[in-house]
Amino acid sequence: MYYLNAISATASFAEGNYFEAFDTACTAIAMAELNGYRGISGPADLHYIRARSLLEFSRTQEALEAFKLVRAIATESKQKVWFILADGYLLRHQILEGKVQEAFDGIKAQRETLQTLSPGHELDTLVDANEAFLRYTVKDYDRVLLLLDRMPEGHFVSRFKPLVLERQGKKIPEDFLKNLPERTPREKIFKFLADAESVADREKEALGHLRKCLDLAALYGARETLLRQKPEILNLIIKSSGERPTVYLEELARSAAERLKRQDQTRAGVSEALTRREIEILKNLSTGKPISAIGSSLHVSQNTMKTHLRNIYRKLEADGRHSAVEKAKSLFII
Repeated sequence: MYYLNAISATASFAEGNYFEAFDTACTAIAMAELNGYRGISGPADLHYIRARSLLEFSRTQEALEAFKLVRAIATESKQKVWFILADGYLLRHQILEGKVQEAFDGIKAQRETLQTLSPGHELDTLVDANEAFLRYTVKDYDRVLLLLDRMPEGHFVSRFKPLVLERQGKKIPEDFLKNLPERTPREKIFKFLADAESVADREKEALGHLRKCLDLAALYGARETLLRQKPEILNLIIKSSGERPTVYLEELARSAAERLKRQDQTRAGVSEALTRREIEILKNLSTGKPISAIGSSLHVSQNTMKTHLRNIYRKLEADGRHSAVEKAKSLFII
């Protein structure tokens, strides 16, 4: 019965039925504790599903404690997969709090851990996903695309890549919306959100898509997915709540309003994205070449080099060449 519940919880979470996944995972965890299951037979996977569900319910502090528990269990039982997954979400929370350096130090530690393992572990993809989230937050979109291109195709890549292309000002493939799957609640919610965003300038039409999304979200327990949308969607959520007041929508609208107020503060600790040329100059700075020689090799005039350097130092919050290079290395920019 324990293993059936474990499989059921995993399947429910994958489909986006967060209420059922949470309840089933908690039931299976209780069974594991009752029977004394430990190590590889222990419930690290179920604690992870519980943590992810709590995060989706926007019960952030409970989720963070749950992820720490998963990490502790995984460390004791030497299950690297669950350690990296749980640690990744803790790192994401750090960067959302503006603790950029601490988060990237965590990614570096994860990669160092992988180097101690035997070849063929295939855990690099998990670390790549963690780093991609951090890079996206600090607007290093070129690095995000590099990471996504070496990851296997799946929900994460198909959902993430269009967001990056959009942030870069590039055109999203015309068939993107048309090809989005609609099999599971998770996929349907994402599809309705994408539809609403695509017509955000036509409020009536956008609200129609969003209502379908909100109905499913209320039924299956989705919340955080909605609260991490763009301001246009958050404002539509608030408007929809006023038109159809329910307990779920009123609570969601209050949270959406809070997120809108916090967005500027959340982004305050994040650096402005470096341009391709600025990154190229940074790489040359790390070689120790004189500024004049770098400018000549890149066919950049002295005045333009000065402008690039001012922008680099400002964006990295550095006081000179050495600190800019060190900061760029610590953030894996070079």
